Amino acid sequence: MRPALLIAALISLACPQSGMPQAGPPADRLRATHDALYASFLPVEELRQDAQLAKMFAAASDGLWSAAGQAPAFRELLKPFANLRGFGAACGISDYLKTPARARSAFAELTALQRQHVLFLLQSCSQNEPRRLAMNVRNFYVVKGSE
Repeated sequence: MRPALLIAALISLACPQSGMPQAGPPADRLRATHDALYASFLPVEELRQDAQLAKMFAAASDGLWSAAGQAPAFRELLKPFANLRGFGAACGISDYLKTPARARSAFAELTALQRQHVLFLLQSCSQNEPRRLAMNVRNFYVVKGSE
C-alpha cells in the first residue's frame, strides 16, 4: 500500500465515528507504545505543568486509542516500536541499544531523549522501509494530534 493511502486509511480508522471497538486491557503493550509515540510528536511533557492542557492532551490520547487502538492497521503500525530489536542492524538501532543504559528494546521503555534519538535514526535511515515507517507514524500522530 502506498504511504499516502496507508495514512488516509489509518486516519479514517481513528475517527471516533468509525465504530471501532474499545481498547483492550490497560496492560496492552501497544497502548504503552501509543502513549510513548504520542508524547514524542506532541508537547505532552512540556505542558505537564499546565493542568488543563495536560488533561486535554491525555483525553486526546485516550480518544485516539479508543478509536483506533484495536484497528489491525493501527496495531501493525505500532508493532515495530514494541520491540526495536526487530529493526536489527538497520539504521543503527541495534548498535544504539547495545549499551547497558539503553538495553531496553521497547520504545515505551526509553527516556524521552532516547526516543527522540531512535526516531532520528529511523527518519535518517538509508533504508526505505524504516524511514517510511517513521514518516507514517509521525504523520499519523501530528495529523490526529492536531484535530
